[in-house]
Amino acid sequence: MSNTTLSVYLNIDRIYLTATKVEDNRATLIFIESTDHHLDLENQNSEQSKLAISELEAILSQITFTPDRTTITLPAESIFITKFPAQPNFKQDQLKQLVNLELRQAYPEFSFENFNVKLAPIVAPKSGNQTMVGMMILKSDLDFINKLFAKYNLRIDNFEISQFAAYSSFMFNYPEMREKNHNDNRIPRPISRFYYS
Repeated sequence: MSNTTLSVYLNIDRIYLTATKVEDNRATLIFIESTDHHLDLENQNSEQSKLAISELEAILSQITFTPDRTTITLPAESIFITKFPAQPNFKQDQLKQLVNLELRQAYPEFSFENFNVKLAPIVAPKSGNQTMVGMMILKSDLDFINKLFAKYNLRIDNFEISQFAAYSSFMFNYPEMREKNHNDNRIPRPISRFYYS
């Protein structure tokens, strides 16, 4: 059984698109393309953004395959990332309060409800202390991207942040390193993720 994924990276210089087909635990690149301009989520009406959207739409309209999944990777520059202390036994309400505090300090004009929040607990090397990395993405940005791809009958299955996408790619391509990486006390590692919509 095969599985085709369309991956789109909204980088700060241009938009990169690739499609991979996975069969028998092997990934094959079946499509690669890029725009010449970048989409600035903070200024979607800029000349650069308009050109990028036009180029992206031209590419999407010519795709000859139907992906099983569509994933979007966002650059760290497009989201708010913060790190704060957290304990493994914190409940979701406690985590939400911590995220609210971080957001109020950075974006007093927004509230928690304006963001899609991903939390990744990180285990510190050697000490085992746990902190939380919070990644906050404006829902209005996600809505804009969803609507853009919906025009081409592409439902977005996952939004990812570039650093975590790199980690996931490494784990897929080098499965023999999974245990070695997770058992290395020098490397901080995410142990799970929580999502808020």
